[in-house]
Amino acid sequence: MRIGIVTHNFPRVHGKGSEAAGNFVVSLCESFMNAGHTVWVLTPEVTGEKQKFPFHVEWFEWSGGDRLIGHYKPWNPFHLLKIVALIRSGSSALDMMHQKQPVDMLLALWAFPAGLICTKNTYKVPLAIWCLGSDIWTFGKYPIGKQIVRSVLRKATWLYADGMALVEDVRLLSGKACQFLPTSRKKKAQIIPHKKKNDSQFTLLFVGRWEKAKGIDIFLKALPEIFTKYPDIRAEIYGGGRMQHIVHTLVQKLKCNFSGRITCGGYLTEQEFWDRLDNSDVYIIPSRKESIPIALTDAISRCVPVITSNAGDMARLVKEFDLGFTFEINSVAGLIKAIGQASKKHISLHPQKVLPFMERFSLESVVHELEYQSQKIQQKHC
Repeated sequence: MRIGIVTHNFPRVHGKGSEAAGNFVVSLCESFMNAGHTVWVLTPEVTGEKQKFPFHVEWFEWSGGDRLIGHYKPWNPFHLLKIVALIRSGSSALDMMHQKQPVDMLLALWAFPAGLICTKNTYKVPLAIWCLGSDIWTFGKYPIGKQIVRSVLRKATWLYADGMALVEDVRLLSGKACQFLPTSRKKKAQIIPHKKKNDSQFTLLFVGRWEKAKGIDIFLKALPEIFTKYPDIRAEIYGGGRMQHIVHTLVQKLKCNFSGRITCGGYLTEQEFWDRLDNSDVYIIPSRKESIPIALTDAISRCVPVITSNAGDMARLVKEFDLGFTFEINSVAGLIKAIGQASKKHISLHPQKVLPFMERFSLESVVHELEYQSQKIQQKHC
């Protein structure tokens, strides 16, 4: 099968910590190739030196520069012009790309802007659109954005979403069937037993974007009471984002009052992330908005327990597979209680215990699903 992937999330260098969604796309492409398929990727141009990938990547020119697409606001006239320019440039590039290297299937990651770009193609290639929570809950919450997303979804051959609750929201918005597909960096159900190198302290780890939706401020507000109640607990925080000033201010106060108890740094490379994960006791996901983050499968693949808010599907999965502890969205007190429970129980996840979860959330399942749907289309045309 020949697959064309259209996305605005693609890294210049695989493994760069600030581009988690892009690193997922690389892993997905490699999984398709491992299954014997041909893949190319179409993505907006970004400045800087780029790694050579084992599949073709077409970087198309546009006027937006390096600003993240998610930071553009469609109600801002200047931003709207940039978004329109992106769609036009991407659509033209897609037509040219398909002329040079025809495909059997287009895969849009995600509904916006990739799905909109793909619906403009004139070749009537079967189109799979994979939705993220931001497609529906962020861009789709504005009247015009909602209309655009609905129109895009209705033009898809197949619809997918990366969360079970999100599947239902996509169905309601589009009026079409939608299936769950997991976003994971794991090509197979790979599980590595947790062997922490430093057992002297109980380490809490947060790695991700410092944005309101990700709840980094909730975690930081919980730490003064945590550090006071539990002298053996320390925290590590890595990432970056629009809340950087708030994060650095709160971290500095914690460093003054609890010397040596907190470490804060920028984005990690993929290997640095695995190293920090292997040396932590619990992974913290305090999101206000979420479906099923890649970080959840990352932590479980290393047998590291998690503490998550009950945003999206996380709490249900944590309880169903007994992966850790949960708390109410926005509840600092709830997070403090969950951390206290985790530190007292010192739970560990056995590889056999998490195997059913990882089998369900590997990229193999994604490849098999799209292969199956493509075969059904081919049989109809025979």
